Amino acid sequence: MKEPDLFEIERRNTLREKLKKHNQQYYEFNSPIISDKEYDNLLKKLEELENKFPHLRTTNSPTQKVGAPPEIIKSQKIFPHRLPMISLNNTYNPKEIYNWYERIKRALPDQNQISFVLEPKIDGSSISITYESGKFIRALTRGDGEKGEDVTENIKILNQLPETIMDLPKIFEVRGEVYMPHSIFKELNKTEHFANPRNAAAGSLKLLDYNITKKRGLKIFLYAKGYVEGNFLLETQSAFIEFLKSKKLPINNNIKTSYNIDEIIEKCQEWHKKRNVLDYDIDGMVIKVNSFSKQDQLGSTMKSPRWAVAYKFPAKQATTTIKDIVFQVARTGVITPVAKLEPVALSGVIIKRSTIHNFDELARLDIKIGDRVLIQRSGDVIPKIIKVIKEVRTGSEKIIYPPKICPVCDSSVKKSNKKVAYKCNNHLHCQAQLQGALEHFVSKKAMNIVGCGTSMIKQIIERGLVKNILDLYKLTHKDILTLKLIKDKKTKTFLANIEKSKSRSLNNLIFALGINFVGEKVGKILAKKFQNLESIQNLSFEELIKIEDIGIKTAESLTSFFKNNPMLGTNLKNLGITPSQKKQNIKNNFCKDKYFVITGTLKKYRRMDLIKEIENRGGIVNNSISKKINYLIAGDNPGSKLLKAKKLKVPILNEEKFINELN
Repeated sequence: MKEPDLFEIERRNTLREKLKKHNQQYYEFNSPIISDKEYDNLLKKLEELENKFPHLRTTNSPTQKVGAPPEIIKSQKIFPHRLPMISLNNTYNPKEIYNWYERIKRALPDQNQISFVLEPKIDGSSISITYESGKFIRALTRGDGEKGEDVTENIKILNQLPETIMDLPKIFEVRGEVYMPHSIFKELNKTEHFANPRNAAAGSLKLLDYNITKKRGLKIFLYAKGYVEGNFLLETQSAFIEFLKSKKLPINNNIKTSYNIDEIIEKCQEWHKKRNVLDYDIDGMVIKVNSFSKQDQLGSTMKSPRWAVAYKFPAKQATTTIKDIVFQVARTGVITPVAKLEPVALSGVIIKRSTIHNFDELARLDIKIGDRVLIQRSGDVIPKIIKVIKEVRTGSEKIIYPPKICPVCDSSVKKSNKKVAYKCNNHLHCQAQLQGALEHFVSKKAMNIVGCGTSMIKQIIERGLVKNILDLYKLTHKDILTLKLIKDKKTKTFLANIEKSKSRSLNNLIFALGINFVGEKVGKILAKKFQNLESIQNLSFEELIKIEDIGIKTAESLTSFFKNNPMLGTNLKNLGITPSQKKQNIKNNFCKDKYFVITGTLKKYRRMDLIKEIENRGGIVNNSISKKINYLIAGDNPGSKLLKAKKLKVPILNEEKFINELN
């Protein structure tokens, strides 16, 4: 069994102390000081560490016991979703719904009428249920969308779903939401003190003692088709809901089907007014194109389906007082005003700060220190100042002006000609910018330098050991030993982790550089297409803009970055950092730069393995058929995608033909 080093033990202890503090605030004081998402991120980090080193897990770990409730532990079993559980795009007013509707009409120009389904957006914990050969075999949480936690036994004990169902396709996935009724939550909260029904449902779903889960009175609504393999003849979402009902699966009865978008919007607004009559929380309504074939035609982005949208109800609001406004410097040099607030409870979280985006927004809202303000949590997550309650001003309020010097390095601040941003341009010597750049560079999705946390980076900067991100690779054993609480063994491990990062892939390096508008996706696109950094550095704006998924801002940012850093490639090589996109030794380029769609039941490949095979050979796999698709790979029982491919004259390959093409 692999032994943890001192970094990992220290990291575990730090995470435990943070989580125990937040558990006390949450359960004992009923006054959480961070959001659910922030708490879950901390808990996930600890779980990952304990799963990697099981003997670090003890009975008093926050992963085993959370405050006052019974022992809670997330399942150690993680399974991939056959189809990703992607999220919906949100709308917040009728105009945005109309805009979505117009996009649907443009994408379906040959349709005179489009049928829509309107469903309540349940505010609970997402779940994916799988039946194989008619038997209920697995329940997974949403997780990260690509894989989820196994909560099968917790779901089974609720007795909400049949153990067996006749006449189902061979593999039948259905998605839904686990929720806690208000009536149950009210009774439970007399003793357990959960912040809201959503948190109570999510926590109860992962209880170690299944019998306690059963007593929590959780309910399930199922509403969406997941991965289906085998005979499936249903053509619409409304027929699918009726099918679920006929199989004794729990559905929400407040579902509306209509061809009239005005009627759909009217119903959305009606539900906003009457949502409190329900015995469960809804935070909006979901509008879906009814036809599955039209859904396939519309397709999805990497994050959201184009054929569905959520109408989010206005967030709950509260009033509080601005105690101070401070200036925050980002790694890009942009200075942002941040309001320090008199702590206020809002949607189950204590709000103490609110970012004001930029100084134009500060002026537009006419925000002053001492003002009474109305705040809301946008999407019930991000606190935002909506307006100043000027009627209660006393005259003692203080006006805040944009800074003339950087609050961190005292350098001059300039406002961009094209943007509203005020920036500190002292990129080389501003500690705040360097701190942010280094934290981004060492992060898991970038160069993944383990053990290089915020406190260590701060010490390295303060002692003048690094002036830029590449100086990390010049640190010596002697340098690290000068830091507080750093011993010889820890130093060796840290330097070994820095050395290990030199072999990260090219897409990791591109993302790590922190170039404006260049995220993970753009990094992967560039690395896949050009294989090495030198090729990317030499690209012109005109060449970049021709690449699919790279827009004008991204192309401008890339060319500007490499123009200002002409020696980057040479400097990296001198430090021994020569990442390149890994290539497979393949016999031909059949897949290269071609678009594929996969449908039906495969015999020789698992679906995920086939996707990897295509991507490793330079191809791209999409979810839906369109004119740009080069090939449809069709297994048994291919469904509507095969019909559409024939209609659009997309070439069709079975598995055997595809394998022959590869060989």
